[in-house]
Amino acid sequence: MNFNKDSVFYKIYSIAALILKKEGRVNPVAFLHTDNGVSLIEIEMPNTQRGKDALAAALRQMVKRQKAKMVVMVMEAWMAVPTPQESAYFHNEGVFPTAPSQHPQRKEIVLFSFQTPDETCSAFAVISRDQKNKPSIPDTPPVLETWPSDGRFGNLFKEDTL
Repeated sequence: MNFNKDSVFYKIYSIAALILKKEGRVNPVAFLHTDNGVSLIEIEMPNTQRGKDALAAALRQMVKRQKAKMVVMVMEAWMAVPTPQESAYFHNEGVFPTAPSQHPQRKEIVLFSFQTPDETCSAFAVISRDQKNKPSIPDTPPVLETWPSDGRFGNLFKEDTL
């Protein structure tokens, strides 16, 4: 099945934006594209690092078992741009000194990830909140960017790189 990933991304982004406005949150999901079609996997995100590691391992096994061609993930997340000191710490220690969810300059985002065995494209939209604390993301989607992606959910076709 040939598809235009930008077109698919635009559709998924538009739906996520509507769900966020209506429901106040975007539940994490993964779409697995296989020879048999597309499967939707609703994800219950664990609250612990160990639980998240186990979830990523289970998703990797699903991708392998179902012989997926592509995985699309959508989830809310925290993002923090590290200071130069935090970047240096990461370079030396291999971990950030403060988790993004605890960082004083954190941003709440909706993360979109398109993964194939050969590449990972991702984009994020910063969540803004109105006076009543209702969340939203911009109507116009950001640009998908291709870059190396490591870590727990970085590319579910590859071995975990943590």
